[in-house]
Amino acid sequence: MSTTPATPLPTHSSPPPTLDFAEVDAWQRLADGLTRASNPFHILTAATTGMDGRPKCRTVVLRAVNVSTRRLWFHTDVRSPKVAEMRALPWAALLFYDAEGKTQVRADCAVTLHHRDAAAEERWAASKPTSRLCYSAEVGSSVRVPVPPAISPVDAGGFENFVGVECRVERLEWLWLKFTGHTRAEFEYDKSGTRTDAGWLAP
Repeated sequence: MSTTPATPLPTHSSPPPTLDFAEVDAWQRLADGLTRASNPFHILTAATTGMDGRPKCRTVVLRAVNVSTRRLWFHTDVRSPKVAEMRALPWAALLFYDAEGKTQVRADCAVTLHHRDAAAEERWAASKPTSRLCYSAEVGSSVRVPVPPAISPVDAGGFENFVGVECRVERLEWLWLKFTGHTRAEFEYDKSGTRTDAGWLAP
C-alpha cells in the first residue's frame, strides 16, 4: 500500500495528463487518505439502495486500502440500516472529493460484509479503542430515541455489532476540475484487481 502523497497534478500550461497518471493519482490519493485523518479522502460518502428503492447516502471513514487488489474498507454497526441494504443488494457507490486539489474520485463497488468472521476480527483489532465505543451502544443505529444516548467512556465490547465492509472496486472514475477544461477518466477492474478497460470521458 502506497503512503506517498498524491502525484502533483499538471498545471494548466503543461501537457494533459495520461490515463496512467490519472489512475495512479486516484489510488495514491486513496492510500494517503487512509494514513492522515486531515486528508480530505479520509472521510467519504457511501451510497446504497434503500429498502424502499430510494438512494441512501451517508458519511463514513476510510479504514483500509489495498491498491493491488483494488479494495477499500469502511466499518459500520450491524444494526445500521445500510447493513440490511447491502445484504439485499451488495453494491455501494463511494464518493471522495478534495476541494483544494479540485479532484474527485468515484468508485462503484461490489461489497462483502464481514460480521463475526476472521476478517472482522482483523479489522476490529486494527481499530482504535475510541472507535470501538460506539459499537457497544445499547440502542442500534437509526432508532428514534427521546434524547441523544450517551456513549460509555469505557470499551464494553461491541464486537458482536461490528461489521467490516469490504468494497471491491469494479469501476473507478477520476475527475480533475480546472478552469481551462475539466479532465475525466474511468477505469474498470476484474475480481483480481487487474485493469480491464480505461478511457477518457466527457466531463
